Amino acid sequence: MLFCEIYLDWYFRDPEGLLVELNNHLKQFNEALKDYGENKKELISPYTAESLRRVALWNATGSGKTLLMHVNLLQFRHYLAKHKRSGDINRIVVLTPNEGLTHQHLEEFRQSGIAAAPFDKNSTGNSTGLFRGQTVDVIDMNKLREAGKKKTVSVDQFETNNLVFIDEAHRGSQGAVWSEMRSRLAKEGFTFEYSATLGQAVGSDAALADDYAKSILFDYSYRYFHADGFGKDYQILNIEGQEDSLADGERRRLYLTACLLSYYQQLRMFDEQQSKYKPFDIAKPLWVFVGSKVTAVRTENKKQVSDVVDILLFLADVVADRKKTVGHIEKLLSGDTVLLDGRQRDIFAEAFPYLA
Repeated sequence: MLFCEIYLDWYFRDPEGLLVELNNHLKQFNEALKDYGENKKELISPYTAESLRRVALWNATGSGKTLLMHVNLLQFRHYLAKHKRSGDINRIVVLTPNEGLTHQHLEEFRQSGIAAAPFDKNSTGNSTGLFRGQTVDVIDMNKLREAGKKKTVSVDQFETNNLVFIDEAHRGSQGAVWSEMRSRLAKEGFTFEYSATLGQAVGSDAALADDYAKSILFDYSYRYFHADGFGKDYQILNIEGQEDSLADGERRRLYLTACLLSYYQQLRMFDEQQSKYKPFDIAKPLWVFVGSKVTAVRTENKKQVSDVVDILLFLADVVADRKKTVGHIEKLLSGDTVLLDGRQRDIFAEAFPYLA
């Protein structure tokens, strides 16, 4: 919030001076890159007056992006009023990645006491709308089209000079058509973007990397979020074997069963010790599996595999084959892990100490 406050103060008070200072800093930055032997592709292009109209905040999931958006809106309104420029902004638009988040944002704006409504091309979208520029228009970005139809809205209906807030900005950031529509929406206005994965979204796209290198105002990505004591502790456990043999399949099944037992242990402790945990406001344990794709498959060792489908099949097998499941649990609890080599036993001991 403080970084945004400083930036907006400078942007409204002396945009020309801000541009000069940023480019002076950028010149030094590029010179340092050259000294380190970086090639020309790594150098960042100069700031322009237009690039000052865009700010991105790289915030980890759970770090308060939505509340930050509300504060940024109030900050921007403050500086518009302070500099007698409230008429500069045509509309305030929040772009969400889907309909579900549209409803979530509307509820959170209500709780913050900020007037907001789903964008309706027949009312809020009317060029003579009474509350245009005062009420926040919230719309699913998938509804933006060149030509509006029954369930879509033409981007031109918003006109220009808008204050635009983009939730989950990484979604669609690499789509040329959508990016162009987004730019038109905020032309001569201002854009705030929010995402937990801006760095990952950039990938190998040099033009996108150049854009975000100049627009990211604050980096509070997950590594900083976690280092400050927020988020969940985690372990990355890798056990070799892709079921090319019976032993590999059995080893993998033992590992997944141990994961399931670990989750069961947490649930049981939560149920039996709730009174002790209550002062800490601890929520019921949740087991989360993260896969790269839900339905798409990949090829590994000449086999078609899918992370998420594999887990679903494992859970189905746990329920359907009681004898096998009980057998694996007994092996784990007795320490009978002969299928594991020394390194894999160490991994199990570290991840599941109660099984030792």
